[in-house]
Amino acid sequence: MTQAELRQFVLAYKEVNPCVDCGKHLAYWFMEFDHVRGKKLFNLGSVGFGQQNVRPEHGGFKRLTLELVQTEIAKCELVCIWCSKVRLRGDKATPLTSKVRWLVS
Repeated sequence: MTQAELRQFVLAYKEVNPCVDCGKHLAYWFMEFDHVRGKKLFNLGSVGFGQQNVRPEHGGFKRLTLELVQTEIAKCELVCIWCSKVRLRGDKATPLTSKVRWLVS
């Protein structure tokens, strides 16, 4: 796959999958990958924007492929930007849905 095709795959994944915390389906630009498992090999947000290789400190230069992108996605949870901020703040016990209902309704 070309870099543009890999980028489209990542954007499509974000577009069709809901936030794992609040369950909302939002446009891809409101969705972020939260790395929660394993060793992060590359930033999924950089796919298709010039990043063509896995960083050398993470196993040497490997050209990004669909398989590598899917493997990296499997290490993540897809969350909306609002739930991502709650996670960063450490306030997982407070449901965010009621706080931002007016933004995503």
